[in-house]
Amino acid sequence: IYGQMKTRGHSGTLDVGAFAQHCRNLFASCAEPNLTRLESCQQENHPLLRPFSIDEIEASAEKMKSKARSSTGFSPFVLKKLAPNLMPFFLVLFNNALLTLTFPIHLLEAAVIFLHKKGTKSDPNNYRSIVLENPFLKLLTSLLTTRVSTFAEENHLFPEFQFGFRRGRSTVGAA
Repeated sequence: IYGQMKTRGHSGTLDVGAFAQHCRNLFASCAEPNLTRLESCQQENHPLLRPFSIDEIEASAEKMKSKARSSTGFSPFVLKKLAPNLMPFFLVLFNNALLTLTFPIHLLEAAVIFLHKKGTKSDPNNYRSIVLENPFLKLLTSLLTTRVSTFAEENHLFPEFQFGFRRGRSTVGAA
């Protein structure tokens, strides 16, 4: 996608200031949500805080298919191919992130590309975004998503009527 957009060049029909304000509005926070407090994660051996295993990292890496390169030059697909050789590094990096709640700032970057969908090119609402995350960040978020989703399913934290983004549920089942 990036290669196709790069060869097309810029049309210059969109006001940059209006587009920047549109993006700010997209990411503006809403009112404070009403959240139900869960039991503390401070207890020892909590399933959300246990160190990541090689099996968990391998399973998440195996799902990485995108060949779109981030600004690092790596794609998720390349990282998947390198995963067996980088496993000691992944274990240290991801378990340290979980333990200290920190992650190297240069691995948190993402590139956003906007593609015109339909209508006039001067309206920012007529664009959709594609985010190219750093593959190391993508792998960590995949690990966390799997762990949190599993925990939520096992502890019946999802509403019964939620079908999106859940295993064994589909739009057909919801209908």
